[in-house]
Amino acid sequence: MAAVGTLHDCLGHIRARQAPPLWAAGMGQLAAEHRHLQALVADPDVRVYGANTLVGHRDDEAVADPAAIAAEILRTHAIAGPPFYDAHAARCIGYTKLYQWSAGLSGVSPELFDAVAELVTRDDFEPQVPRQASYSCGDVIPASHWAQAVLQTLDGRRLAPGEIMALINGDFVHVGHAVSMVDKIEQASALTVETAALFHSLALANASNLYFHSTAERTWTASAVDHIRERARRPMAAADVQDPVSLRAIPQVLETWGNAAEDFMAETSYVLYHPSCNPFVDERHPFPISQASFLAPTLAIKTGGLMEAVLFLMWAALGWTKHLLSGGVEGIPRDGSTAASPLGLIQYPKLMAATCAKARLDLGRRTFAAGADTSYGVEDLWTNGALTLDQLDSGLDALHRLLCLALWVVRRVTADFGLEDRVGGDLLAACADCASATEMDRCVSDWFDSVETRHGRQGFWRD
Repeated sequence: MAAVGTLHDCLGHIRARQAPPLWAAGMGQLAAEHRHLQALVADPDVRVYGANTLVGHRDDEAVADPAAIAAEILRTHAIAGPPFYDAHAARCIGYTKLYQWSAGLSGVSPELFDAVAELVTRDDFEPQVPRQASYSCGDVIPASHWAQAVLQTLDGRRLAPGEIMALINGDFVHVGHAVSMVDKIEQASALTVETAALFHSLALANASNLYFHSTAERTWTASAVDHIRERARRPMAAADVQDPVSLRAIPQVLETWGNAAEDFMAETSYVLYHPSCNPFVDERHPFPISQASFLAPTLAIKTGGLMEAVLFLMWAALGWTKHLLSGGVEGIPRDGSTAASPLGLIQYPKLMAATCAKARLDLGRRTFAAGADTSYGVEDLWTNGALTLDQLDSGLDALHRLLCLALWVVRRVTADFGLEDRVGGDLLAACADCASATEMDRCVSDWFDSVETRHGRQGFWRD
């Protein structure tokens, strides 16, 4: 699958450290909305949330000095600490804020927009944005740390009244983290398909397993299955004994993954270029618009679907490994045992099962939306989107570890029993010098980098 639309463009500009043309396209609208915001703040009869009022459950209290309240908001909201998002995620968070500003309604000035746009494209701007500091009813705590880094780097730039809310309010931390996950998802796609091809070929599985009724809605799955079919070492034939379900279900497992990943990226692309802050500033209305665009529950739901797909992949890969070491595959003794090692690889399925079980525990509890009272009886609605993305992030790491263990089993069995003629492709060749399962991660990373070097950012997993 591929990053689509705005998300695809965003990732390209992030890699090139460029400001997208889309950012400049709406400058006229931004200027008009900023003027409208300043007129609203200047009107003594209009309450503008966070500009001439306090925030949260204190929004019924007026303040006379917008500059003082802006400083107070930052001081009282930037209260978290480590762990922090890595540099790539922090950059994606900054880009997401600019995309959402360019969609309008924030009231931010063109001058502040340009200053932040110049900042987020610089290599040396690496703000420390706390993880696990938001349940995603807005991301104001981690966002305040980001905003603080912005203002400090801009040498204490003075904000216009109301701009503090444009800086810290919205779902941009949640969405920015989702943007940063795309590379990891693409690597998981490539590694999964290549691993499935190796196991299917090495097990001399029937190509009937790869019979897949393709439709236009499942283009990526069809390409992935075709890739595995081209590597198959046994043709499609009538089966006296069926292969294990984990092998027969390769198309269905890949379809589950591809569909979930495409849904996740499509939703991320949608919310990336979407107004998100509170209040909205709309020239058509003589008052600030109170609403809840700082929530992204749709993205949280898509994240949950992708986590389910991660678990499907993990349990399928465990099934492939157990079958390969079962003693039922021609040329491979039970447990991959040899004269020098009669127990062979007996413990690897157990280690992989432990990895699967831990992932199930880590990913199994997901509360997408929950109402609760945050303080003094103020009702709230939680998407837990940022926390759910943390779960997905760790789940993708677990999937990677599991597939590396599976590849180690393939490498050992292939080398120990002279079965190189059953497998093809360059992934196993890239792992030929690995001395242990723990080195597979380095080999896999080198392989993925080499694929990108040869083909650019292309590949069947992105088509």
